[in-house]
Amino acid sequence: MANVLFVCVQNAGRSQMSQALFERAAVGRHAARSAGTAPAEHVHAEVVEVMAEVGVDIRALLVSAGVLGLAVGLGAQSLIKDVITGFFILFEGLIAVGDVIEVGSHVGTVESIGLRVTKLRMLNGAQRVIPNGELTQFANYNKGWARAVLDVTVAYDVDVRRALELLERLAREWGRETGLALEDPQAQGIVRFGDGELGLRLMVKVPADKRAEAEMELRRRIKETFDREGIQVPSAERVVYLRAEKPGRDP
Repeated sequence: MANVLFVCVQNAGRSQMSQALFERAAVGRHAARSAGTAPAEHVHAEVVEVMAEVGVDIRALLVSAGVLGLAVGLGAQSLIKDVITGFFILFEGLIAVGDVIEVGSHVGTVESIGLRVTKLRMLNGAQRVIPNGELTQFANYNKGWARAVLDVTVAYDVDVRRALELLERLAREWGRETGLALEDPQAQGIVRFGDGELGLRLMVKVPADKRAEAEMELRRRIKETFDREGIQVPSAERVVYLRAEKPGRDP
């Protein structure tokens, strides 16, 4: 019975509030017509007054609306940034599906480019989703040409001139066989002095999408050539000393 009375009272309160709003709105429209101003302004003012009279906290509503508007604004700002960046990436053709790009510390193949996000397939098979707004700086390994850079170590007692000549010769032979060398290969010389090794460097200009293939094939040929020509490649060695204990002494 109490619940029924509560519902009746609540409905009656809502009816009174609706009636009051209707009456205030009618008065506002009449006053607006008499004054020659916009009726909407008077109606809004009357609605606020009625809500305040029936116990609605107008300040709480305004604060909540402000917080909601701020949150929506921040979210929309990020969304707009992603969309605008995605539009210019597509319009200028900076990256395309199939390109290998580096974003931060991540390198992957582009699978799809949308207005909001770009999807990369990593080497381990994972798919990485990057908002376009984060693509402010990236490296594209499939644009134009690339340079295959191979660092080779040899022992200190190796004839460096001979080793450099072998590197350039095998690189030229590889270029003639494959047709991938865009320029004559260059063996730069000694680029590093290590603890027990010398660092040599070979560079070849190749098409951008053939860089990884060229580096792997050249490494194989360098290993085979050095083995055949007796060029020593240093390797880590471990020296173990054994000490014989004198008889009769506890270990």
